[in-house]
Amino acid sequence: TAIVHGADQAEKMQKGAEALFAGRLDELDSELIQQVFAEGPTAEIDSKSLKDGISIIDLAADTGLVPSKGEARRKLKAGAIYINDKRVEGDQTATEADVLPSGVIILRMGKKKYLVVKLKN
Repeated sequence: TAIVHGADQAEKMQKGAEALFAGRLDELDSELIQQVFAEGPTAEIDSKSLKDGISIIDLAADTGLVPSKGEARRKLKAGAIYINDKRVEGDQTATEADVLPSGVIILRMGKKKYLVVKLKN
């Protein structure tokens, strides 16, 4: 990365990878999140739905993280759904407090399936 993009960009990407794998996603700015998840799937939700809170089951199914609400319930019960690398417990809802400083929410199922949820006004 340093040869092609320069030392600054390589260092920034290394910090991004470290934050990602250490569960410190709130340290990443929007540009770095876009770069880290550039090849990954994204979804959009209406920012108004977070005002009152949206159930994790609805969020996971509506964004395509899981194919159905039934599957979302099973994964949630198994402890396999994460918001911003924090395991979701029980009937938790996603709210505006879950939005990272970069303006997105990172959903994860299991160890490797990530989804960047962008907010639209």
